[in-house]
Amino acid sequence: MEIKLNNQEFKVIDAKEKITIADSFVVRQNKIGGGNGEAKLYVGNDNAEVRGFFGNTGFAIPCFLIKQDLIKYLDDTKAEYLKPEQPYINKNILPQLWNERKAKIDALPEKIEFEVVEQTQIAGPRVYVNSNDRAYKIIRELSLPNITYISVVKLLDKNGNLNYYFRLLQILLLGEYACCSNP
Repeated sequence: MEIKLNNQEFKVIDAKEKITIADSFVVRQNKIGGGNGEAKLYVGNDNAEVRGFFGNTGFAIPCFLIKQDLIKYLDDTKAEYLKPEQPYINKNILPQLWNERKAKIDALPEKIEFEVVEQTQIAGPRVYVNSNDRAYKIIRELSLPNITYISVVKLLDKNGNLNYYFRLLQILLLGEYACCSNP
């Protein structure tokens, strides 16, 4: 399968559809519980499937976000930012944060590149990634715990280089679907 993103064509290799955003991953202003935020993102248990997708132990992979996806995510989560239903620690400042974050995203380039690196210092069967790049920090800043997940698509460009396309998405709850037609 081929897709075109930001005027560049890619071959889709694989996808990791739902990486849940935990409260521990988000920035302090978005937290429901305590803590400062760990910055590391759990991407799965250490197994052949996860390794086949991301790479061998100690991987460092090139990734990107698309500005339009971030704008859509902010639009999709605007209601939660403006009238929070979850018990955020800083519930009262979320509306202001939405406006600030929207302005920040509007100022970004169309494609925002970054690199994630596996956190090999963490013992156990879980695989975590981290990054010091601006785009990764934006993921932590925009994400709201429990209602956000990340989809990652593994792509091959025309030069044979692997790229990982990250998208922030909102989990739709059953109550958010208005139904339908009369019987």
